[in-house]
Amino acid sequence: MKEHALSCLEMEILSYIESNKGMVLELLKQKFFESSSTKSFQAVIKKLEIQKYLKKCQQYPKAPVFVFLTLKARTQLQKQGGAYLPASLRQPKINIFERQHDFCVQQIRMSIENSKNAWKDFVWLSDYEMRCGMNLSWKKNKTLLRPFQKYTRIPDGIFEIRLNGHLVHFVLEYEHAAYSHRQIQRMVMGLQRTFPDFLFLIVARNKIRTLRLARIIDPWISHQSSERDRWIFSFYEKAIQLPFEKIPWVNLNTEYAFFVEDSIKNFESLNPK
Repeated sequence: MKEHALSCLEMEILSYIESNKGMVLELLKQKFFESSSTKSFQAVIKKLEIQKYLKKCQQYPKAPVFVFLTLKARTQLQKQGGAYLPASLRQPKINIFERQHDFCVQQIRMSIENSKNAWKDFVWLSDYEMRCGMNLSWKKNKTLLRPFQKYTRIPDGIFEIRLNGHLVHFVLEYEHAAYSHRQIQRMVMGLQRTFPDFLFLIVARNKIRTLRLARIIDPWISHQSSERDRWIFSFYEKAIQLPFEKIPWVNLNTEYAFFVEDSIKNFESLNPK
């Protein structure tokens, strides 16, 4: 029996789910069907499910519905040139206890993607893709996985974005459950070794936790201003509600990051009054 050829939209949806390892349907609708009816969205998802390209998972009856790709979907994506990871890779392990953390990271990713600067030259690499051995260059050039790339530290995501005409590389770390001092120290050392030329975006669940992270990280960072500029902080509520340049990103020098819009600098402050 001849396999159903995926449409461009279906390939885009499946590739995006694969990049995130899996997604909550609510976020998938926001990403691809924000201006469409719920019925249109449900029809596309139902079609992919009937053709055995998607699997659904729900922790309990009223919990968000989580979807991820089947082996058949990954194989078809590879056949049609829409896969960055070979179908021969093992199916991703879905940890129900990590889903809320992953949901928050995906929300932050989508907020960054909605930035006016992100539509051109934007490339995102998820923690799942890094664990599979991919790097930004391979994904940017749409190259199928090459020899395994090893990372000393795997953050929640890394991305490349064009700001003020220059490509800038970022690491995103999101703290959902509070880290211990030792976990934070390992994170700092791992990020510095693995991503020496990246800027580090550190987001915590709320403002208090963000300030705690900044306070703990501060003594482990060189007093050189350029190094302290690389460690940039904000909190979850702002990171999911605002476009990238409008988020009040503040570095360890207690200054706004260079890419924050001037109008925000005059209005917002990370530090409590």
